[in-house]
Amino acid sequence: PDGTKAGSVTSLGEGARWYDGQCDLNKMFVCEDRCPDSTITGHPGKCGCDTLDVDLNGDFIIDCYANVWFFYNNEVTWEQARLDCLNRGQIFADIENSFENSMVQMVVAQALGGS
Repeated sequence: PDGTKAGSVTSLGEGARWYDGQCDLNKMFVCEDRCPDSTITGHPGKCGCDTLDVDLNGDFIIDCYANVWFFYNNEVTWEQARLDCLNRGQIFADIENSFENSMVQMVVAQALGGS
């Protein structure tokens, strides 16, 4: 939830924009696996997590972010997604800047068969 509307959550929509939605609707989701030993995330050129800030496999997703963002295509409510992330040792995705937003969009597009 984004804190601006009771019972709302943001979701990625058309044009790579984020929109308010209902928490009780079933949606696919993204979890985030932050490296607890690293305080460096979300800044181009600095990856943290002991992973190089490069794209070695050529999938257009910087390798350190391929190891941070995880897309799950099972459709569940916001609360179920949050709990699923926690059960995986991750957190529900928290996008802090436009660079992270771009990385998440690429992870989702790749998982859905896009580019």
